[in-house]
Amino acid sequence: MTPFVLRRRKAQVLKDLPDKTESKVPCKMDTAQEALYNGILERSRELVAAQTEEELEQAALAEDDEDVKQKTKAKAKKNQAKVKESGSSNILMDLRKAAIHPLLFRRIYNDKIIKLMARECMKEEEFMTSDYDLVVEDMEVGLIPSGC
Repeated sequence: MTPFVLRRRKAQVLKDLPDKTESKVPCKMDTAQEALYNGILERSRELVAAQTEEELEQAALAEDDEDVKQKTKAKAKKNQAKVKESGSSNILMDLRKAAIHPLLFRRIYNDKIIKLMARECMKEEEFMTSDYDLVVEDMEVGLIPSGC
C-alpha cells in the first residue's frame, strides 16, 4: 500500500488556511474532582516513596544474604498489590482523567450496574438489534451509547 498512498501536507492543500490560534483558559476543578485528583497524587507519592526506600535498601545490603532477598521480594509484591489496588500503574493518565472528569473512573458504575444499564439500552429501538455483550463491553470502556 505504501507506494500508492499519496501524502500531502496541509500547507500544500490549503494555502488560504489562516494560522492556528491557541488560547488557554485556566479553570478550577470542582470539589469532587479536586479531592479525587489530590487522592491520586497522594497515593502515587506513597508508592514512589516505598519503591525508592526499597531500592535504597537493596543497594545498601549485601547481595549474598538470602533472607534479605526474600524480604525485598515480599516488599516488591506488596508494592505491586498497591498498584493493582489503585487501578492503574500509569499515574499521569489517572491524574489526567481526574482533571477531565471524575466519572471517567469506575467508582459509581460497577459491573452489575453496567449490565443492568445495557439491558435497559437493549429495550430502546435504536439498540434492539445490537449484541448485548458488545453493548456491555462498550459501556465498560466508557463508550456509553447516546440513546441511553
